[in-house]
Amino acid sequence: RTDSADDQKVAMETELQVAVLKSRLGRYQDAGEKLAVEGFKLADELAKQKLTLQDINEFLTNELKARSVATTQLEERVLELTKQMQDVQRDAQGEVARVRSEAAAQVEAAEGRADRLAQQLEGNAEFLEKRDQLESELRSLQEQLAAKHKEADQKLGDLERRHLQEKEKMRQEMSAKIRE
Repeated sequence: RTDSADDQKVAMETELQVAVLKSRLGRYQDAGEKLAVEGFKLADELAKQKLTLQDINEFLTNELKARSVATTQLEERVLELTKQMQDVQRDAQGEVARVRSEAAAQVEAAEGRADRLAQQLEGNAEFLEKRDQLESELRSLQEQLAAKHKEADQKLGDLERRHLQEKEKMRQEMSAKIRE
């Protein structure tokens, strides 16, 4: 009778731990979605900036026809940078999705293993050892998920910095062309 109560307690603790892990996974997914929204905002901002660049290009073309070759080169560069940024964003989003999928599969597999072991090893000392092992694996998975999430955040940060640097460089080049 005591073993059954202990087993129920252990099963409830395991279920609570799984619920906590699911909650954390949900938060990570929310953070990933926020990153995706930010990516779309950046794409919209880039599109607006591209339109502004085109307006400037038309003005310069009307005013300074001799500078059309330089302006065309700048437009090509904007398209190239846009494509590079989209490629990097797509890669980053793919990485976030892959990490989420892996983490969910690993959590699900760990839950399944915990359930099977709980049913097979009720009251057995081996069950306690397996439970400790599974808890260790879950902690390891949490750490891996946090590291992968941090890596994805760093990639997005690097992309934003590169984009801002290229944008500033392009703006300086355009200013130099206008002064000429």
